Amino acid sequence: MALRIRGVQPMRVTLIFLGSIFLGGALLSPWIYSLAQATAEQSPWLAAAARQPFPRYVNRSLLLLALAGLWPFLRRSGVGSWCELGFGAGAGRWRQVRWGLLVGFGSLVLATAWAVLAGGRSLNLAPGVGAWLHHVSGAAATAVFVGVVEEIIFRGALLGALQKSLGKNTSLIASSLIYAAAHFLKRAGSVEQVRWDSGLVVLLDMARGFAHIEMLVPELLNLTLAGLLLGWAFQRTRALYASIGLHGGWIFWLKLYGYVTLEANTDGRWFWGTGAMMDGWLASVVLLGSLWTIRWLEPRKGGALTWSPLSGRR
Repeated sequence: MALRIRGVQPMRVTLIFLGSIFLGGALLSPWIYSLAQATAEQSPWLAAAARQPFPRYVNRSLLLLALAGLWPFLRRSGVGSWCELGFGAGAGRWRQVRWGLLVGFGSLVLATAWAVLAGGRSLNLAPGVGAWLHHVSGAAATAVFVGVVEEIIFRGALLGALQKSLGKNTSLIASSLIYAAAHFLKRAGSVEQVRWDSGLVVLLDMARGFAHIEMLVPELLNLTLAGLLLGWAFQRTRALYASIGLHGGWIFWLKLYGYVTLEANTDGRWFWGTGAMMDGWLASVVLLGSLWTIRWLEPRKGGALTWSPLSGRR
């Protein structure tokens, strides 16, 4: 039987979960970095990993702890089945995935066409076929991985847990702000000497954008809108399929956007954004327009998977 949690416990568990990821990841990363350096001579793969910059170890440590803590977090927050997590077996799940891919990928392609036709960006036709195929395959792999993993963490687990104590609307806003803040972290600078507290230093460097209003708007706003759109799709369908497709479609094109196009008008950067797109008002227009399409989604009906990770029984 799924664990029933009342009151504020899911919120408290969520704060502990998030704090453990960031603090634990920062403290764990120097140890993983040292281990990689010590084992670098054992194989070419380990040598390649050891040459990665230290901030990348911090990012990987955060993801590792998020995945490792996901199961305990689900148990403590009362998300007790695959159905509650968002993986029901309703007949419309593939239709929801297709909707998400169409809206996510299609909206950004239209935005790119707008930017190119208006002179804000220009097409990059220099790369050859081999380079294109390599970049497209890498973008597709990233889209699948990020779309599935992040939707499980932020929508299935986080939003699903917060709804138990904060209600539907408040939990949607809270989870969207957390999602936006996590994705607003900037790329950290180089670290000359790795010490026990270097991970904490990197985290502070990654959070520098929160101190600059020109970085907060419109990028943080756009990330919050994206979280609201993904969360609303999850709430409306009571499943992750639409949000996984939507997220994956976004990631796929965003990985290609800075490769497919080049900046053609620096004066219009405030609207068109950079090669990341999300730091311009164009992304705001696209995201607000995408909100309108949520009405096409239908709630999942029947066919729920009832296996509970708490009991291990059907």
